[in-house]
Amino acid sequence: MKEFTLMALVVVAGWHQARAQSVAQVRSVVASVRAQDKLLQAAYDNLIAMAIGEDKQAVDGVLDDMNMFRASVGTVVAVGNVLVDMRDPLDANVARAQLQFSLGNVLRALDITVKYTNSYMALMKGPAALAEATKARDAMVASRDQLRSLAN
Repeated sequence: MKEFTLMALVVVAGWHQARAQSVAQVRSVVASVRAQDKLLQAAYDNLIAMAIGEDKQAVDGVLDDMNMFRASVGTVVAVGNVLVDMRDPLDANVARAQLQFSLGNVLRALDITVKYTNSYMALMKGPAALAEATKARDAMVASRDQLRSLAN
């Protein structure tokens, strides 16, 4: 019963904002985030090989941030994937409300993750590690900004 009440509150609270998200907008954002995720994965694979020497701790920190970022984004992408295939308008509104609810928490986590990544990058001495970390950070920022467009 608690879950039903909570979902009802989420639907009512998010109804006004949620209606503003079109399926096309959600589909576009999900596609953009997936494209950025491919860039993030490539940077991750390259950074793993660089987690040695004087930059090891900073690179490890960036790798941890990348994992946290991808886990956080996955929640919103999953709800977005469900939303774009909804046929029933009431079900779509429930999914939109859940998307809005998830976005608030996820965007806060992504802001913190990008901030920490920037801090680790400031500690890096090797140009190759810094270049890959910059690619990763830029992909995270692009994804975060795309997701933020759904919250507005």
